[in-house]
Amino acid sequence: MGDGRDWTFVLDETCAECGYDVRDLPEAQLATLVRDTGRRWQVLLAGHAADPAVRVRPTPTTWSPTEYGEHVRDVLALYSVRTSRMLAEDDPEFADWDPDTTAAEVPYGEVTPAVVGAQIMTNAERLAVLYDWVDAEGLARTGRRSDGPTFTVGSLGRYLLHDLNHHVWDVQQALNG
Repeated sequence: MGDGRDWTFVLDETCAECGYDVRDLPEAQLATLVRDTGRRWQVLLAGHAADPAVRVRPTPTTWSPTEYGEHVRDVLALYSVRTSRMLAEDDPEFADWDPDTTAAEVPYGEVTPAVVGAQIMTNAERLAVLYDWVDAEGLARTGRRSDGPTFTVGSLGRYLLHDLNHHVWDVQQALNG
């Protein structure tokens, strides 16, 4: 679930919680990394599809593994839009996005893990196709969140990869107790 923290620090240091480090990720390989992470999610959800814990919140304020998957699906869709805008517009500003509001509006938790995994792969592929065509000049294009941080297409991709992999860690923590 959203915690309201500014996670942009992960662009400059290893995440102390999950251990994922995006600093040295090759931005020219974002397409491959997004596809690989999408597959990792699909395998994770499929591997636990029969486990009832995959649909249960470990605490009232922590999403179930399936809900985390739905969040990842939605993050990939959001980043496809944001990346497209950065490539087409000069320094666009992005409105705030509250994942908890999205989780309530959708609502999360009503889709099977297998369907969520397939949706993740669809959205990962959509974003990866954008990265397939981005050159060094495109990776340097900028966009801004309305709360202040400025990203390049490349740094937004690295930030995204932390988020996707951090949530794999969240799910593994929930499933392994």
